[in-house]
Amino acid sequence: GRVYGIERVKELKDFGEKNVMKYNFIGKGIARIICGDGYQGLPEYAPYDKIIAAAAAEEIPEKLLKQLKTGGRLVMPIGRQYESQDIVAVDKIGENKYNKERYPGFIFVPLVKE
Repeated sequence: GRVYGIERVKELKDFGEKNVMKYNFIGKGIARIICGDGYQGLPEYAPYDKIIAAAAAEEIPEKLLKQLKTGGRLVMPIGRQYESQDIVAVDKIGENKYNKERYPGFIFVPLVKE
């Protein structure tokens, strides 16, 4: 499998690349980190088995749901900035059909749009 990361801030993208290069994951084609907009995902590499976001959005970006494989799972924090947020796990069970589970009581940094 492959792992793709999206980082909004170039310096953090570079830091992440430096970390995974210790294990030659980039050279082996296992990992790739891209500077971009997490709201957009990476449609050029979709569909995905798993999507994990480590920054919160007020709602799940539709573009991310569309990039999941049927049988895939998205996990991301959802809620308003500086308020209690939920970690939401979304399983894609069919075309435009999803099951969602919510786990309340978290606070994450916001997902920043371009």
